[in-house]
Amino acid sequence: ERSPGSPPAMDSNGSSILMVWVKAWLLYFAVADSMLTVAVNLGLLPQFVFVPYLIDGAGIWALLAQVVVYPLLIGFSAIKAQYLTNIFMDSLGPGSPGPLQDTADTIAMALGIQSKEGKEKVISALQVSLLVFLAISFGLAYYFTAEGVDLGFITGFLEGSLLMTTVLSYVFLLAEAVVVLSSRRESRFGYASLAAQAILPTEPPSGTKWTPLIGVVLSILAQIVVGVLVWFELLGPRSDQLLILSTAAGFLAVGFGLQKLFSRILKPLVLCPCISCFGLVILLAFGIAVLTTLVPALFGDNPYYQLDESFFEPAPKGSSFNTTHRAPGDPLGFGAYPVCNLMQWDRLQPLDGSQLLALDLMIFAYSSWLNSSEDIMADVKNMSLNTEIENIELEFVAPVRQMARVVSWRLPDVKKRVVAIRGSSSANDWLFNLDIWGPAVFFSLVRSALPFGGAIPSSFIHQVLSLDVRLLLGLPAPWQPVVDQIKKLKAKSKEDGFDMVLTGVSLGGGMAAMIGSKEGIQTLAIAPVGSAMTQYRVTQGIVGEEVPLESTVVEITPWGDLIPLLLDQQEGTVQKTACTAFNPWTCHTPSQIICELGRKCGDPRNRSLERHCSKQVGEDWKQVPWKRFAWHSFL
Repeated sequence: ERSPGSPPAMDSNGSSILMVWVKAWLLYFAVADSMLTVAVNLGLLPQFVFVPYLIDGAGIWALLAQVVVYPLLIGFSAIKAQYLTNIFMDSLGPGSPGPLQDTADTIAMALGIQSKEGKEKVISALQVSLLVFLAISFGLAYYFTAEGVDLGFITGFLEGSLLMTTVLSYVFLLAEAVVVLSSRRESRFGYASLAAQAILPTEPPSGTKWTPLIGVVLSILAQIVVGVLVWFELLGPRSDQLLILSTAAGFLAVGFGLQKLFSRILKPLVLCPCISCFGLVILLAFGIAVLTTLVPALFGDNPYYQLDESFFEPAPKGSSFNTTHRAPGDPLGFGAYPVCNLMQWDRLQPLDGSQLLALDLMIFAYSSWLNSSEDIMADVKNMSLNTEIENIELEFVAPVRQMARVVSWRLPDVKKRVVAIRGSSSANDWLFNLDIWGPAVFFSLVRSALPFGGAIPSSFIHQVLSLDVRLLLGLPAPWQPVVDQIKKLKAKSKEDGFDMVLTGVSLGGGMAAMIGSKEGIQTLAIAPVGSAMTQYRVTQGIVGEEVPLESTVVEITPWGDLIPLLLDQQEGTVQKTACTAFNPWTCHTPSQIICELGRKCGDPRNRSLERHCSKQVGEDWKQVPWKRFAWHSFL
């Protein structure tokens, strides 16, 4: 039952059908906004804490953004998510006070309104505001549709609705802060609803009312002190990790201050009564930041790979390209992977050995991991010896410590240029993965958990994920050197009259797919990280309409390989291949993938994979059809 004199809830018997629908709209987007707010801001964590400020020579503003702004951003995102969760929970069950009852009570208290008529005006104003925002949402939906945005109606309506929940959240939080700091708790019991009275403290909290804000200010000052020590390199060689840990401590400090300030609204989660939504978000941010500092220990930091043994045994001297080659499975009726012959994009020409095959590009992609130019060329020369593509020149090798290192070769006899982007190797590469694909992972979780989340248009996702804080700070994105290098090589190819092909494995495959799509470069991405949502981050919101990802990119994704499944979605032409290894991580490695391509495709250049694949897979590695375990049987 409602308390005597309280205004009617939105779903009372006298409510109109319209207000019932408005309530449903409010509740759905309260849940949606709470999830999206947390996902987006947690996804920004690598942008704030991973930029190597001292290396890039960033200014003091970048440092303050990490140690001060981001902890505050996480704190306010967490308390916003808590409020929106409360709106939903307050509407469940019989006799619930309604989604806006507590909001109206708090705003009335902040404004010093105690009369019944005044309180009714507050809740009426909130209801009218919802109707105004609903009209704005439909207006944006019409505008986006008229502008030709993909699924513009849904995108516009979504943005208008999220604007409504954001404004409502911060109006409430401001009112709550005013009430707490002005010590008006005593007057609440005269007019608060029964539901609100049940959760209000009977006595004011001990200590000064400014304690939470004082704690937050002190934590910010401590963060600045640590930042200054790092800036002048007074904390030793691991100062970058100490700075991240300082940011993580800032999450806890800001969380503690906001917890004291907004303690009244911190209700426990239904599925986990031991913690509130606010507390869960703060702990998640803290945990992710701490794990970021452990990346070098977990994944290693040794990009200095040496060539132990090449995959191929070279083609016999005097051999030529077999123009009548058939894949081993063809005579048996098992066919071959389409990718076996898909790599010569000028396929209207007859096969004469001048075209690049998937097996060729596998070696170019793998050799980009090797440290020295001598090892790189030894591996590539071994692959091309006694073939039509034997004349290969190494023209560009990026520094071994560059994230997503770029290596380029010229093939003057066949007028082609091959550019490979290295996969994860150093600690910076692994952190780079978090930076570029972290937001897409969080967003994917939201789409999976939110009812009708799959209906969120890609245009809206691209707007959200293309946000990069570093651009606001005047800093280049960490992938910009890679993009610039690829652009220069593309311009050089045009000048030389060469065809350019882009390739890479894992991280390198994902980067190749996104850059190749934007630049219109034919690309073979091997076991790539997905790029459906992330591509707009790398391209800064620009993807060529005439050369989208599906027109330029072929992606080889082995069954059993978890990387292409977990990090974003594939959007190019996807070639699924079997994996005969039990370990899913092995399915992700070039040493395993090349054996599967060799088994199903064969090699018209007459090279042999026998030595390598007999060790990698087993003596029966060429068996068609495959008799033993393979992941294609399960996934």
